[in-house]
Amino acid sequence: MKGDKHYFIGINVPVSIAHQAENWAKELIPFPFKQWTYPDDYHITLHFLGFLDDKKEKLITCLKEVAFRHSSFSLQTGQYDVFGAYNKPRVLYVSLRPSDKLMNLQRDIQAVWEI
Repeated sequence: MKGDKHYFIGINVPVSIAHQAENWAKELIPFPFKQWTYPDDYHITLHFLGFLDDKKEKLITCLKEVAFRHSSFSLQTGQYDVFGAYNKPRVLYVSLRPSDKLMNLQRDIQAVWEI
């Protein structure tokens, strides 16, 4: 439905890292973005949900249980890339180096979504 909110599950990037990434991204100009994302909105997307209906409350409860089972962990960044064509990119992102802990968290989130 047009106008309905779409949701995703993500991890906020620490403010200090977000501002470092913002400074780094400014060096990449002239990427032809119409608008740059505000650093406080930088995140790691774990799963795109799309539109949620009556599943929302159950999903929140299940995700809290998943979060409780996982301890904190560190991640290392890789290279930057874009979604879309390089001459007209839609999204600029920084890849992450492989992490078993991140993959396990993502797998558990995926399992909750399939319920």
